[in-house]
Amino acid sequence: MSAPRHSQLLISSRCIPAFLRVVRERGGDADGLRRRFGLPDDVERLTTASLAPEPLRAFGAACAEAVGEPSFGFTAARKAPRGAFGLYEFALRTAPTLREAFERLSRFSRLVAPWARLDVDARAPLASVSEHVTGVPEGLGREYDEFSLGALLLVPRALLGPSFVPTRAWLAHPRWSGAPDVVLVGTLAVTLDYGADSNGFSFASSFLEQVPREADPALGALLTAQAERELSALPKTDGLLDALRALMIAHLERGEPDLEETARALHMSGRTLQRRLEALGTRFANELEQVRRSVCRRLLADESLPLAEVAFRLGYSDVGTFVRAYRGWTGRTPGAERKALLLPAEGRERPRASA
Repeated sequence: MSAPRHSQLLISSRCIPAFLRVVRERGGDADGLRRRFGLPDDVERLTTASLAPEPLRAFGAACAEAVGEPSFGFTAARKAPRGAFGLYEFALRTAPTLREAFERLSRFSRLVAPWARLDVDARAPLASVSEHVTGVPEGLGREYDEFSLGALLLVPRALLGPSFVPTRAWLAHPRWSGAPDVVLVGTLAVTLDYGADSNGFSFASSFLEQVPREADPALGALLTAQAERELSALPKTDGLLDALRALMIAHLERGEPDLEETARALHMSGRTLQRRLEALGTRFANELEQVRRSVCRRLLADESLPLAEVAFRLGYSDVGTFVRAYRGWTGRTPGAERKALLLPAEGRERPRASA
């Protein structure tokens, strides 16, 4: 039996039940969406639910469309009740300082998002927290990005209260026509940047030594011990895909990455690289396509770049080859995709769920 395609991987996320609950609360057709995307009948009572990456992106867009709310993901994050993230959340709330809370945030992030990497940079004068979706180079869609950033921003606000104010925040997806420059997360007005390689925010590092309102060292020790046990029970991950994708992105402007050359950079033979990729359910060509699609979307969102320049930056020798490849990915031309990306949200064609 052949190895499963990368696109068949499932993403288990708290945003799926949360999105449906918001749709129902706003008077949208939550039951129709549940049936359309093949979700279980009791999904709104669950903590998490799973979809493959492409259906998850389509699901988020369909939820936003169902209630006519452009910043739908932020709304879902604001609606998350206390305790929505379970053990993980309370391990953070009871930390003795915000610094320790963020260290726990990074260390135990696999308990809630095993397909993502959460980085904390505590250097002065500006510290930062950022989430990278490592298993899916093209990301999980605008609504997921908003939900993720909203949930991250609400952590220090819950711990320190209204005194915590970030210096800036950013989202992985490109700026779209009508995208807000400022969003409210709780009572916090946050200025947004778009088209980053992660979802995250920065803040004055002096906040790191502040004591959370619910700090409880004894209870925190018990919770972190339990979190450590749950973390050790998770399957081990392989960092090969992250390293491979980083090499591919770095090589693209010099031309199409070569299997053997890339394998040497990873200190292995081409045959060994292919064998390890097959064990992970993917192949070199599949990963190159995913990387190109991810980079391509960001480049197309920049109106100042001619298509010839986009083709060059993706490692194609000419525009025609790029256009044919893009048609194979999406069924339409890169020019048509650029127009769609720059349309206002209400005029944009929403992707359909996979069968």
